[in-house]
Amino acid sequence: MDKHITWNLFSRCKSTVLCEICWASLSYINQADACSVCGRSDSKGICQDCQQRERDRQRYLTRNRSICQYNQFAKAFMELYKYRGDYVLAKALGEILTPPLQAMVKNWILCPIPLAENRLAERGFNQVSAILHEAALQYQELLIREEGEKQSKRSRVERLNAEQVFHMNEEVNLFTDQPILLIDDIYTTGATLNLAAKAFYDKGFKNIESLTVFR
Repeated sequence: MDKHITWNLFSRCKSTVLCEICWASLSYINQADACSVCGRSDSKGICQDCQQRERDRQRYLTRNRSICQYNQFAKAFMELYKYRGDYVLAKALGEILTPPLQAMVKNWILCPIPLAENRLAERGFNQVSAILHEAALQYQELLIREEGEKQSKRSRVERLNAEQVFHMNEEVNLFTDQPILLIDDIYTTGATLNLAAKAFYDKGFKNIESLTVFR
C-alpha cells in the first residue's frame, strides 16, 4: 500500500445507504500525516506507542491503516450498528472499506477479527464479517477467539496488557509466505489486532497487516 495515499480521494464516492449529510460527516485520514506503523493521524513517522512496542519486542503487526477518524458521528454510527443491531449499516461500512482495499496492490488473504462464541450469540452477527459479506469481498475465517471480558469495558492499560485470546483455525492450511490482511471495524489501542497478528506470527507468518474502518 502506498503510504502517501489519502483516503480523501474516496470521499467523493456516493453511498447507496447513507444520505449526503451522513457521508459528509465522515472524516478521512490523510495517510501522509499518519504514523507509518499504526496509522494514527497527525503522527508523521513512527508514534511513541509503536516505538515502545518495538523496544519491548511486542509488535507483531507489520502495520495498520485506518480509513476514517472515529469522530462523534462515527461513534453514533457504530452504536447503531454494533450494539443496536442495525445490520443494514454493514453495507454502508462496506462502501467505505472497498475503495481503499481495491487500491492495495498485494494479493492479500482477508481475515476478519472474530468474536468469541458467547459474544456472537449475544449480537447475532460478527460486525466485521458482515461488512465484508455485504461488500461481496472474499475472506477467510482464519482465527478463533476465546471468551473474555468485553473490550469496551476495559481501560486503555488493561487492553494493552491483555492476554492472548486468539489462535489459528486448525482446519485452515496456508503457506506462511502468504500475506495476511486483518480487517476490523475500529482501531483503539491496537492491542486486539496485535494479538491477532501474534497468532499468525507464532505460526511462522511474517507479513501481517491490518485495515480498519475507523481509528
